Parts: sequence; C-alpha cells; structure tokens
Amino acid sequence: MVSTITDPGADLIGGALTSFLPEVWAGIAMIVVGVALILLVIRMISQLFKLLLAGHAEKIFHSAIGRGPVSGILAGLLVTVLVQSSSTTTSLAVPLAASGTFSLRQVFPFTVGANIGTTMTAIIAAFGFSGIERTAGMTAATVHLLYNVFAMAVIMGILFVRPIPVKAAAWLGNLGAENTLYVVIWVLGVFVAIPGVMILLTSVF
Repeated sequence: MVSTITDPGADLIGGALTSFLPEVWAGIAMIVVGVALILLVIRMISQLFKLLLAGHAEKIFHSAIGRGPVSGILAGLLVTVLVQSSSTTTSLAVPLAASGTFSLRQVFPFTVGANIGTTMTAIIAAFGFSGIERTAGMTAATVHLLYNVFAMAVIMGILFVRPIPVKAAAWLGNLGAENTLYVVIWVLGVFVAIPGVMILLTSVF
C-alpha cells in the first residue's frame, strides 16, 4: 500500500536524476534525497503532533509522575510516542526537576520511558523504504528499541543499580553549577572520546 503511493514519486525523482547524472551517482543522490525527505516528513509529523497533543501530553506527565517507576516509565513512553520527540518530553521534566517540584528520583523513570518512546521515530522512518532496504531499516530500528528496553530492564530491575544514574546526575549537576567546564568535558568524553576509542578498538580487533 505504501509503495503504491511512493513509487510514482520515487520514479519521477529517479528519472530526473539519471537524466543528467551517471547511474552510480544517481543512485547515491537518490539515497540522499530519500533520507532527506524521510527526515523532513518525520519533522513535519512531529510538529503536527506537538500542536495537536502537547497539551494532552503535559496532562499525562503531571498526572503520572511521582506515582512510581512503572507509571513514570509508561507516561514517558506514551508522551514521547504522542509528540514524536524525546526532547519535547524531557523539556517538560527539566523545569519541574530544577524548580524542586519533583525530585530527580521521581523524574528519572519518566526520562527512561522517553528513551524507549523515541525509538518509534526510527521505526516510522524504516517504513519509508521497501524491499531489502526496509529489512535493514527495521533491523536497525529493532536493535534501537531492544537496546533501550534491555537498558531499562537492567537499570530499573536491579535495585542497587537504580539509584546510580540519579546520584551521578546530581553529582554532575553540582559540578556544572560550580564550573561549566566540567559539563563540557563530560559531553566530549561521553559522546566523542569514548565512542572514538570503541570504534578504534573494534577496527583493530
């Protein structure tokens, strides 16, 4: 059904590109255009969801947070699926945590649920492909989903592990309040240095 709608547009773009590009370069250009269109559509869907459901999402947030880990996780998952944006979800939680309305311990399950809910974006993106590309896309999206679900099970299921992220966040927050440089070092270390080392080790071994 989806291919019936998308194939004419894909054929039109493909024909336009092959008319002035070699076959290989036209294929690469098709990939770039396809990915750009998928991201654009997801962004448009996200914006529409925010306009339609942001108020309802905020009500879910306020009614569920603080009731316990399970309700917090489910609320975070549901709100993120509704608005298609984990940044929107966490932006609801951060001011309330910063103001002391809710504690970090209460907000934490909500953000864990948001991490699971945000995997829906990758699943939606995978439906934009067909054939072997869809299989690869769904595989990547499923890995993304399972990774977050298993991480949630480990962090929330093992009682002595559950407080560690909250305590670490409070510690880093206190350091960042003293000097922003600590936060910069943390971000560069976690998102640049450690992944770089892991990629290097993987390529070597």
